[in-house]
Amino acid sequence: MSPLQFSLRPAGLPGDDSFITSVFDSSIPYLKSIGSGAQWGSVPFSERPGWIEETQRQIRDSQRSQIEDQETQHGADALRILILEVEAQHVNEAISSRHAGVHARVEQAGKCYVAVGFAFVRENWLPSYLPDAVVSRAGLLAREQGLYVEVMVTDVRTKSLCPGAGAALLRELREYGRARGKKAVYLDGWAGNGGRLIRYYEKQGLEVVAEFSLVRANKEPWIGSLMQLTTHVPEEVMKTFSE
Repeated sequence: MSPLQFSLRPAGLPGDDSFITSVFDSSIPYLKSIGSGAQWGSVPFSERPGWIEETQRQIRDSQRSQIEDQETQHGADALRILILEVEAQHVNEAISSRHAGVHARVEQAGKCYVAVGFAFVRENWLPSYLPDAVVSRAGLLAREQGLYVEVMVTDVRTKSLCPGAGAALLRELREYGRARGKKAVYLDGWAGNGGRLIRYYEKQGLEVVAEFSLVRANKEPWIGSLMQLTTHVPEEVMKTFSE
């Protein structure tokens, strides 16, 4: 069988908002099943006040930033939402059987794609919740020549159909950052559950920049690691990996 063909596209097509929300929702029971329930809690995202409306607004903001150059009216930290898709010729069986969770689209030419993940990204930006010491460790590279992945999630409902989607999303984001002239990709990952997620990222070529802990009201602290992936990482380092 030919390798899966993954690609990124900007969010903004009909149904993208419901796809993003459903992927977030499906992640909740999955995280609990692997011992990482504390990462995002137990309440479905779709049931959180204002979540759906906020997602729709974020997609509109992303569409505007695709139209207007980030270095002019929207600034370098404008939000962009990217959808990861796979060519449907590799998952025809899932589509024909209306496999639960599959979000597919068909182009005018007849080619079909299935959405399997997404990422929210900003350029030359670091989130305000990062402690000053962590921001200092990140340095000017992150603030002036970096692509920050605010959140990235792959659809666990299509995991068996599209193995390696997480690694593919990281590869595509690295290429996206390189095309935008960025020197490195940054993200922060939850370091709980024995650092399972951090180890996964390290297997994809990322390196820990700094560790941090965030205080949460009436909850255990949220522990995390800021991680970096330089855009010139050799292709063999970004090997396909599926848990």
